[in-house]
Amino acid sequence: DEFYVSSDPEHPMLYAEVVDLTGRIINQTPRINANSITIQRGDLPPGLYFLKVRFEEGFITQKVVLK
Repeated sequence: DEFYVSSDPEHPMLYAEVVDLTGRIINQTPRINANSITIQRGDLPPGLYFLKVRFEEGFITQKVVLK
């Protein structure tokens, strides 16, 4: 399984990471410089995670629920 992340064309993503509820980094995607990425779920169990995406202007954190 995988999930797709996209951003506004004027604001390319620079870096993304998936973090679990304890703050442990589960997946990192450095040096993106694009407006869309596909993140592989791998063997992550169902649950709540946070997606942190860095842009040149700052960053956002988004909840991700994997079923």
